Amino acid sequence: MKVNELIEKLVDQELNELHVALPAKIEEYDPEKMRVKVTLLAKKELEGEEVTIPPIVEVPIAHFNAGSFVIRPPYSKGDVVQVLFNERALDKLIITGDPESVEYTRTHSLDDAVVISGLKTEQEANLPSSNTEDFLIMNQDTNEKVIMKKAGNIILETTNLLKLGSDGASEGVLLGDVVKAYLDGHTHPYTWGHDPGSGNTGSPNQSCPDPSSKVKVE
Repeated sequence: MKVNELIEKLVDQELNELHVALPAKIEEYDPEKMRVKVTLLAKKELEGEEVTIPPIVEVPIAHFNAGSFVIRPPYSKGDVVQVLFNERALDKLIITGDPESVEYTRTHSLDDAVVISGLKTEQEANLPSSNTEDFLIMNQDTNEKVIMKKAGNIILETTNLLKLGSDGASEGVLLGDVVKAYLDGHTHPYTWGHDPGSGNTGSPNQSCPDPSSKVKVE
């Protein structure tokens, strides 16, 4: 074997173990620890044969995490995600939050994977063509949406129950237009000779509107 061929082979072997980023599929998801088990959607050549890379366990999930504020994405089994492989080992950082020791020399290893985002596949339905300039949070199965408009308005769209408060919220809200219409048309019959100081009043000519069955507060 010529020297240049030997060098090329050695370089190829090294690059084969140098991992940067790959798509993967989630097999298990722990929403409390923010860890997943993933299967990489790529095969590896081993002694001239294509083999499936074993699943990677305890993979951290990158998410919005600033002080006491978090945004937790509800990943589930089967979701396709993008996985990044860190330049250095993550062992100590993940456990203690401290910098890793220089004695750990592995680089871009499968052991140092982190899920950085979800990936949309062609088999999945397209996102809506509306609100493309707005910040959108959406449940594609039920079509519920939270829309932060570019102009500054915030819109909540739902056909189900909207609770303002905890899951135990139970008091129905009186909706603005309904209440206004009621107050605009609300009158009491007047009877000549009625004594204002008696504490007695006439009955209104229409009933107060029912509280909303869709919006609950506490």
